[in-house]
Amino acid sequence: MSYQHYLNALGQRCAPTETLVHPTLETVQDNAMVFLRTRLDQGWTVIIPDHLGPKVAYPGGQLSGRIVLDGMRAVRDDPRFDSRHSRFGALGYSGGGIASAWVSLLHDDYAPDVNLVGVAQGGVPTDMTTMARMVGNWPHPAFGLAFAAAVGMAREYPEAIRLEEKLTPDGWALYSQLKGRCTATLLTVGAFRSVPMVLRGGDLLAEEGLMRAFAENSIRQSPDVPRVPVFMWHSGTDPLVPFWDAEETAKRYCREGAPLTWEPGLAPEHLMGAVEKLPAAMNWLQQRFDGVPAGRACYV
Repeated sequence: MSYQHYLNALGQRCAPTETLVHPTLETVQDNAMVFLRTRLDQGWTVIIPDHLGPKVAYPGGQLSGRIVLDGMRAVRDDPRFDSRHSRFGALGYSGGGIASAWVSLLHDDYAPDVNLVGVAQGGVPTDMTTMARMVGNWPHPAFGLAFAAAVGMAREYPEAIRLEEKLTPDGWALYSQLKGRCTATLLTVGAFRSVPMVLRGGDLLAEEGLMRAFAENSIRQSPDVPRVPVFMWHSGTDPLVPFWDAEETAKRYCREGAPLTWEPGLAPEHLMGAVEKLPAAMNWLQQRFDGVPAGRACYV
């Protein structure tokens, strides 16, 4: 199983391969690790990729999806893991859910040779343009994540997004403070800032290159649907990542015949949404690994 950490970061030292060995207070503690330890004890092979890539291009979903699939190939082809004939699955929540969702969409074209039997994805920001509208243009407690997303997309699309040319002096100061930092610093330093403070013109939605990059990395705006089984969950009262975008994506998947199990939740807070449905997601993946055919449970 490839587990995609819900990584919101701009620095390599925030990557899972670093924080697993050298923990830092700047990273959000991962409530999935206890579940992963249980699976390791049961004999699973667990892959934890640095899915933001060498540039730490948060939140480049298409890039992340390819990195995850490449990681599965690497483990399959390395004789040390005895995984040549293994079934593979993916699990991720929030930012890790973005990566996992793109795994389900890219698999058929990018890595059909990987025996992918299921993807469990929760709390996914299915439309980054919606997130930009919600977080960007006025003071917001999570503005640091929005600013980091703009920086990350500029790293991945340097020709289309000329962010440095648009920054105000305050924007340059914030950029300098955040450019190599992890989740906690992004949230605390960037809290209650806004686009007019950091960007000339003061309108994030007018930045065509950035909005186009967000759209290209939003599964809600992709015309494709998964052909592998997907377990998708999202709290109906999530205050940070819009439920309605996730629900609309699930409805489209169902209409177009995707093998989807859709489970809305009731958790009152975004990270609690991961805990609420994580046991169900792990059990669903266990069934896929055991060869049990996946049904469809859309309920939309």
